[in-house]
Amino acid sequence: MADKWEFPGGEIEPNETPEECLKRELFEEFGIDVEVGEFIGSSRVLRSPHSIELMAYRVSHISGEFKLSAHEETRWVLPSELNGYDFTEADRMIIKKLLSRV
Repeated sequence: MADKWEFPGGEIEPNETPEECLKRELFEEFGIDVEVGEFIGSSRVLRSPHSIELMAYRVSHISGEFKLSAHEETRWVLPSELNGYDFTEADRMIIKKLLSRV
């Protein structure tokens, strides 16, 4: 989704859990190791001919410095700042869930 902000992640590989996928993707995309924590929620967007399910988890940074390999920019922001960014539809649904818990 060009010119949109999105939470990092990617497609789950065969025999991989969502948590393993997130850990792998964060390492591949940013070069960081994380501990995957609490499940926050999911959102589903229908885009013909596919649907996209986004599953969000809290993570803790364990080690590594952020190095962009697949993205132009990254930002670490407070939950109260999230509405100031143009996120994808699936990500906006997750933001609503995050903000309702703060």
